[in-house]
Order: sequence, then C-alpha cells, then structure tokens
Amino acid sequence: MGFDDLVAEAMPFLATEELSGTAGASWEWSYELTDNDGALVDFTGCTGTCTLATAAGATPVLTPTVTFPSPGVVKVTATPTQTAAVTPGRYLHEVELVNAASRKIKVVGAGGGRFVVKQEVA
Repeated sequence: MGFDDLVAEAMPFLATEELSGTAGASWEWSYELTDNDGALVDFTGCTGTCTLATAAGATPVLTPTVTFPSPGVVKVTATPTQTAAVTPGRYLHEVELVNAASRKIKVVGAGGGRFVVKQEVA
C-alpha cells in the first residue's frame, strides 16, 4: 500500500514532536516512514514542504528544504544563512508530503510540531 497507508494514518497528522535549533547553524532532521506491512514507503514522484511559523496558518518565517534521500526517508534541512534570519523564540513547524496523484499527508502538523529557535552564541 505504501503512501496510501500513510494517508489513512495521518488524520490530522502522523506525529507530534518538539525540535530545536540554533539561529545561524545548519538544521537537519529526518523521518523514516513505513507502511502497514512494515515496508519502507516509496516516495518516487513525491514533493515535500516544511514550514516554520509563529502560529497555525501564519506566514512562514522559514521554509526548509525537504528531500527523499533513500526509500522511506524524508529529510529536512536549512542552511546557516536561512536560519540566521529566524528570530529566536517558539514556533510551530509542519511537514507535508504530496504524491504524484496529489494525495497529501502531514507528517508533522502545525499544532503538533513545536520548534524552539535558540540564539546563536558568538
């Protein structure tokens, strides 16, 4: 079943989490997703977006890059230049995937994903 298994499980989203990162540093995190049979999900033809915002529905302050480096793996990254532009504080983050048939899932949904940006130490 693959991606369709995730769609059924992701109402309203698959996971909740709290992450943190330092402004001005590289950020990287990943998710390994399996279907109901335990097989790694094939993300061929999928696109992904990640947003960091002050509130659900607010304009994002950062949109990290989402890639699929290997079967079942969703990787999120942001460069030091990107993260330096984010004011330290508390944010919500969301990771959404869309397959070739335009079916969407939220891996982490706004409200379920909290992100703390820490100040860079000089």
